Amino acid sequence: MFKSSDFDFHSQTFEAMLQGLSAIDIPRLNILNIEEAHRFLSAYGYQWENERDRDQLWSIHRQAVILLREVLLEDEEKIPDVLSDPNQLQHLGYLLVYASTDPRANNEFQRYSCALLRIMHVLVHLKNDLSSVFLDQIQSQITKPFKDHIVEVPGVQGMTLGRGNDQIKLYKFEVKPVKTSTSAVIKLLANRTYLVPYVMDRVGIRCVSKGVYDAFRVVRYLVSSNLVSFPNNLPDQARNTVYPTNLFLELMDELKKAGREFDGVIIEEALKKKLTDSLERAQYKEKYNAFSGAEYRSIKFINRRRISVTSEDGHKFSFFYPYEVQIMDHETYLKTLSGPMAHSKYKERQIESARKRVLGIADV
Repeated sequence: MFKSSDFDFHSQTFEAMLQGLSAIDIPRLNILNIEEAHRFLSAYGYQWENERDRDQLWSIHRQAVILLREVLLEDEEKIPDVLSDPNQLQHLGYLLVYASTDPRANNEFQRYSCALLRIMHVLVHLKNDLSSVFLDQIQSQITKPFKDHIVEVPGVQGMTLGRGNDQIKLYKFEVKPVKTSTSAVIKLLANRTYLVPYVMDRVGIRCVSKGVYDAFRVVRYLVSSNLVSFPNNLPDQARNTVYPTNLFLELMDELKKAGREFDGVIIEEALKKKLTDSLERAQYKEKYNAFSGAEYRSIKFINRRRISVTSEDGHKFSFFYPYEVQIMDHETYLKTLSGPMAHSKYKERQIESARKRVLGIADV
């Protein structure tokens, strides 16, 4: 026979394990004392009795406090000192115990314990991601081949991708700065669908072309020059809101069959007319991003390159690593410098979403 306590199933745990609920979105834990906290930490991967593990957890706690205090909280909001000061908290297991109390009683200890643990969870996985140790080597091996194909044009604004007949005028070529811990944490917290292994854009490049036709030429050049390997693309990460691929390829076939030369202005006009005449057949490839401006137009894909690295003990090994390629036309690029499409506005929207999620505020 089963007694009443045998029917005690912690609903949030089962939603996380079986229904796809992220641990970050669980409103409370189910840990009653320090002994249970020790066992929880052990299953999580840390032994509190181990000095190295303990030091790393305290370091991550300090980073979480700084990020919460300086990035996510508003001026009138304050983390209770007993949660932010290690000398007062004494044991990180107390965060787990406080996070398990009833959140309905306007309990600041519960709210801020959960907030710190959510940030710490993301930081832990970022810090323990093997690739983070080799990010400098990774970025160098990914971006150098692209840089080698960029040709500066003296006395002229911009540069070219490639040389000779195949060269393509670019207004800008950028290597994305390696995403910092703060920006990576904010990105992961802001979007419920992201997990640490799937932060695809910690390394990336951006090309700004003259117009739509040149944007597609850049893609062709990258493939034909073997700068990217199309079998190594991640199909579900592709985005093309610059121009419908099907209509572009149709027009290219039409121009090819015409058997004569066309200048860039005529090609751009033909692209506009094609889109106007066939708008109902337009096949864009959109990947929803709640934080991008509505008019943001780009080609974006995630490719993978095989990286070879050497560890501190001299051991060499290889692995595939994802990186982002982004291509946009000059008109769109100028719009990103100000207004709702500006990167600063994008970051503001992202931070607000992360704030709501971390603090358990509804309507994320």
